[in-house]
Amino acid sequence: YNDDNDGNQSKTRNRKTIKKNVSFSKCEIREYKVVVGDNPSCAKGLPLALGWEYSREIVQNVEHRELVRRNSAKQAPEKLTAAERKNRLRQVSGYTTLYLNRLEEKRKKEKVQ
Repeated sequence: YNDDNDGNQSKTRNRKTIKKNVSFSKCEIREYKVVVGDNPSCAKGLPLALGWEYSREIVQNVEHRELVRRNSAKQAPEKLTAAERKNRLRQVSGYTTLYLNRLEEKRKKEKVQ
């Protein structure tokens, strides 16, 4: 807005169009720890969740990452069975079978209440 001599405000429009661009050259991808989750909709077995800690960080070129993302987005998300989730927790997170069995029992008891 500009003030006229009379003290009135009038709109002024800039007729030049300013083209704004934003670009990125790299993206950082973190690999988070898989932990036992608390999702109540998981009917059988233990739910999976991402923990707060991450183990490594990968830096990739944005164009390469977008190409990978587009190709993987075409695939349906993987749905794991209760046994597959338990195996993943053992293999990736280092939980023992005994510990996971105890958590499953505790979770079953909590659902009944």
